Amino acid sequence: MSDDVETQLADALKLQTAMSDVLRLISANPGDLPKVLDGILARAAALTDADGGTITIRHGDRRRIEAVYGSAAGFMGIESALAEMSPKSEAAIAQHAPILTDDAMVASYGIPLVDELIRIHNIRSMVNVALILDGEFIGTLVVSRNEVRPFDERSGQVLQAFADQASIAIANATLFNDLHEALELQTATSEILGLISAHPGDLPTVLSGVAERAAVLCHADLVGINRVHVGSSTVVATYGYAPEMVGTTFDDPSGGRLDRFRRERRPFFVEDWQGPAMVASVPEMQELTVASRVRSTVMVPLIHNDEVFGDLEVGRLELQPFTAKHARILQTFADQAAIAIGNAGLFNEVREALELQTATSEVLRLISAHPGELSIVLDGILGRAITLCGADAGTVTLVHGDVMRADANHGWGNFAGLEIPVEKAVLSQHQADRRLPVFIADYLEFESPYPPVQQIGRDAGIRSTLTVALLSDEVWIGNLNLARYEVRPFDDKEATILQAFADQAAIAIGNAKLFNDLDAALERQVAMTEVLDTVSTARFDLQPVFDMVAHHANRLCGGSG
Repeated sequence: MSDDVETQLADALKLQTAMSDVLRLISANPGDLPKVLDGILARAAALTDADGGTITIRHGDRRRIEAVYGSAAGFMGIESALAEMSPKSEAAIAQHAPILTDDAMVASYGIPLVDELIRIHNIRSMVNVALILDGEFIGTLVVSRNEVRPFDERSGQVLQAFADQASIAIANATLFNDLHEALELQTATSEILGLISAHPGDLPTVLSGVAERAAVLCHADLVGINRVHVGSSTVVATYGYAPEMVGTTFDDPSGGRLDRFRRERRPFFVEDWQGPAMVASVPEMQELTVASRVRSTVMVPLIHNDEVFGDLEVGRLELQPFTAKHARILQTFADQAAIAIGNAGLFNEVREALELQTATSEVLRLISAHPGELSIVLDGILGRAITLCGADAGTVTLVHGDVMRADANHGWGNFAGLEIPVEKAVLSQHQADRRLPVFIADYLEFESPYPPVQQIGRDAGIRSTLTVALLSDEVWIGNLNLARYEVRPFDDKEATILQAFADQAAIAIGNAKLFNDLDAALERQVAMTEVLDTVSTARFDLQPVFDMVAHHANRLCGGSG
């Protein structure tokens, strides 16, 4: 065997060993991206005989150095706009190939700060590789030497292999952390549902629990839940504020928060309440914000029965703006708070408050106990709605693309397999958007837009009916329908009660989707970890890798082979 062949074989074995180490590192630390990137960078530098190195990751329209090694330690945390990308990085992205630099002191990097650091840290020969995931640029990997000793093409190829592993590690960490956050949100939602169930008439206890869990999940120091009226707002629950803050009323003049949320119905972000622009633009909030020393906040509206009646706000004592992700999490808590407040108001207004309270508690326990079993939850909700509204039959019809199907049915004939065109539904998209219930005094005298449905109803003896919409994030997702076997029309009070059940059904549908998406993501994570473990131990025998990939692909895609 020639010396060249022996050298190439030795290099290949070293690369194989390093790759196995990296795969084990990724598999063992799926959510610890800094540790994984540090390990990748250290092995890449060792294998290319480099003195230093960096890994830069893209964050939206900016990029930041997230890992450093050796003589490049001083580069940690440097951030720049994508528009300021160096010619070296642009070339690596465009060519999807390593870019070699013989002497960085001579060939400018293209960014003044980086050029200055190159001079200070005596960076000379370099190789730059782009991190690409699904065809998208997500960062760069660079190694360097402190003397003019140019890297060769072989070093560039080795570095490209490490760059590919770094891309996988970033994708894995994103999946793992999203999964972890979804689990936390699912747990918090279940806890709140349990709290509402355990304290259905104790609104302060429920709202305090909502505020506390919102603070934890949004990494906030302060939380306030406010009822907003015309001209004023009242604090009804807090976390992190002084206890005497509850009950405090603040001016909310025309054009204030209530008007803003009624118009826009979207989160309201404030990066810095102490900034001069905010002091001038929202004077009604300055007394509270100055007293509490709050800096960054985000507020979302409380909406019930299509009416904006308050807001949920989280704040931080340091200048650290919230993101759209925090707003989405917060809106989940706001929806629960809105239902709790709306239910509390309903309990105080109707004679059957105790029955509704008991039924709602049972529904909440049902949702909490069966987060991924939608059919069980919908059957339970429908049964309780039939009982409380004095009905004889009912269905839950959900939108599936351009048709509707009965996903739950009690006593309303045989809907099995029937698909109703969405445009022929009894309750239309227009009525759903306006939350208008549909009353039918006598089904025998009603001309249905879809005759097969009317025939099923007539065969079942349906006479008076009531239909309300299921809305999720203001999107129409289906209808909740009740019926009586005699001509005894439903009234507005019963429509209000039925809408409360419809709102719970919409939450149950959203929870089931979150739970099942979470379960699927967990299966993919487990499969990816097992494949990585197989790759790390297979060395040159690829058959076990192919077998493992085929096994998980067949299982996750629902195959039978």
